[in-house]
Amino acid sequence: MFFFLKPIKWAFKLVSLLVFAAVVFVVVSAVGVVHAESEGTPPAGAKAIVVTGSSVVGTAPGPDLLGRLQAALTLARAHTAPLLVVAGPGPSGASPGVPSVAGDWLRAEGVNGGPSSLAEVATSNANEFSAVAQLLGKGQPIVIVTDAVDARWALNAAAAAGLHASASIVPGTKKLFLTELGPLAREASGVAAGHLIGPEHAVWAAN
Repeated sequence: MFFFLKPIKWAFKLVSLLVFAAVVFVVVSAVGVVHAESEGTPPAGAKAIVVTGSSVVGTAPGPDLLGRLQAALTLARAHTAPLLVVAGPGPSGASPGVPSVAGDWLRAEGVNGGPSSLAEVATSNANEFSAVAQLLGKGQPIVIVTDAVDARWALNAAAAAGLHASASIVPGTKKLFLTELGPLAREASGVAAGHLIGPEHAVWAAN
């Protein structure tokens, strides 16, 4: 009888070890998420400023997207790169899509004839950087404009797509650790999963 209990005991130990390893992996990823805002400097000769997609409200940018567009416009006016790329889901039902809404907002602010030219890339959030790499070519240096908690996933996704990226964090998105537990858990699990299955498959972290 005790002979048959030994495999169960070892199986339990193995499962416990795997669970522990997974927890450690996610915790390490969480540390990377928290510190992503301090990593990287704008690459010399950046080819594009890339605004990652976020929600729209009718034909206007939602609060998160508006913050990213304002930050990107500041970078464009500082001549950080000659091209400003807005990416995100395209038209769906009554929604004109993220790139169209973001592009209209930037054109109203003088982009396309102002500090930078403008490109709109309609794609899923998870495939934004693959689409940007197709537009620019692999190996190109870019500056990603995104929120602090999303920066680590965005940097990993850009690297996986073959781009040399740095993150420019939207002002006001760096928050106290305890107030970001939900988003931090989402991004940490997405970053951890992205290392195993590729960032484009960790769709819950693409935001």
